[in-house]
Amino acid sequence: METSNITMALLRQAFPKLALTGLACTFGIFTAFAQDTDSANKEKEITVTPVGVNNSELVFNLKHLNPGADKIFVTLSDKYGDRLYSEQVNTKNFDKTFKVNSEVGTVFLVVTNIRTKAQEKFEISPRTRMVEDLSVNNVY
Repeated sequence: METSNITMALLRQAFPKLALTGLACTFGIFTAFAQDTDSANKEKEITVTPVGVNNSELVFNLKHLNPGADKIFVTLSDKYGDRLYSEQVNTKNFDKTFKVNSEVGTVFLVVTNIRTKAQEKFEISPRTRMVEDLSVNNVY
């Protein structure tokens, strides 16, 4: 009887410490996973964001995070392959807003890293949507 009482007393004293140690280990694991997820998100170096159509122009933004300041080549061409814009840059953060006449239609944006030969291609197309709405009025 006395042995079991002593064992129970020791467990009561040790349990809070064990529980805290277990929680600390669990949070450490979650933190590690969160860091892995964040690093995966940081790897997305190139983003193209549509702004919209303003005054018959397709407006979109290109952002390129280039921590090594590698030379990159940016090309914008129409659906026939005619070059509308090209530029070679070697900045760490490239941020440019493009405006293209909507009559051109679909355009292609290509970003090439000169050192690694890696390429990312984007197709930017105008889209027309018809919105039908419903109106409700209180009639007296």
